[in-house]
Amino acid sequence: MAVVRSLLVLALAGVTLVPSSPVEAQRTRVEVRRDDRRDDRRDDRRADRRDDRRDRRHDRRDDRRDRTVVVHQRHPQPRVVVQPRERTVVHHTPRRTVVVQPPAPRVVVQPPRARVVIRRAPPPARVVVRPRAPRQDAIWVEGYWAWNGATHVWVDGLWEMPRAEYDWVQPHWEQHGDEWYFVEGTWVAKPSQPVYTQPVYAQPQPNAFESQIIQACSNATVGNQALQECLAVARPLGAQAPSVIAACSNATVGNQALTACVGSVRYATPFTASIVATCSSATVGNEAVNQCVQIATSSGYDTTQVIRSCQQATVGNGALLQCVQSSVR
Repeated sequence: MAVVRSLLVLALAGVTLVPSSPVEAQRTRVEVRRDDRRDDRRDDRRADRRDDRRDRRHDRRDDRRDRTVVVHQRHPQPRVVVQPRERTVVHHTPRRTVVVQPPAPRVVVQPPRARVVIRRAPPPARVVVRPRAPRQDAIWVEGYWAWNGATHVWVDGLWEMPRAEYDWVQPHWEQHGDEWYFVEGTWVAKPSQPVYTQPVYAQPQPNAFESQIIQACSNATVGNQALQECLAVARPLGAQAPSVIAACSNATVGNQALTACVGSVRYATPFTASIVATCSSATVGNEAVNQCVQIATSSGYDTTQVIRSCQQATVGNGALLQCVQSSVR
């Protein structure tokens, strides 16, 4: 195209291209090709710029169309999450909603922890002003003197959130002879059955069950002195005495062990006989049975399930007694 345009201009001007020499003719052809390549590159750049402008216009039009779509989605429909009435933990993540149902409350028997035993009495507890409770049903954890290996260190109290179906046992020191044992604070599961205390079962007059008590002691002991000792410890149990005597007779061997078993009952309830039988199957020896009965009947409610759970979780009489004592306290 550029060559044709140059020839037309020269023809209109009346100029005839007659090369004077071969060298000049060769230079003219080189210059013509160079001009052609320059014109071609200029045309290519123009075409490229034209294509770029067209592409940018298309891009801007697409962007405006996309922004318009986003405006319509600015207010999506709210998501309704229906939660059950039970205590439920809901974790919201960018991708999904995880609902974790809490397990049903159950009695967990933990092995006994290593206890701190020292021969120095702790100082008197400090009198402190409690801060404002975060909630009306919050539980105050009393401050106490802890042992750091060399001396007592005071630990301030604090508020704890309540736990359903659990009671808080305050940390405290217990004295046994000249030794002091530290008992850590812990959450204890509430009993699943009502707590029976002494006033619930009104003790009738001993004369009303005298004949039954005498018959039960007579069947369980040998000799007049053993019979009198059995009657002395069984009469305060009232209506529950015959069943307790029969259970202790099956659980122990000997008159003295029987009398000690009946005398170790703290609260006589309809569950006492089954507690004695459970202690007999969970322990070995008269002394261990009597200690188990004394601990298990001190609460006033049915602790047979606690004894069975401790039997499965521990090995030996000592470990079982510590487990039962920590569970029924």
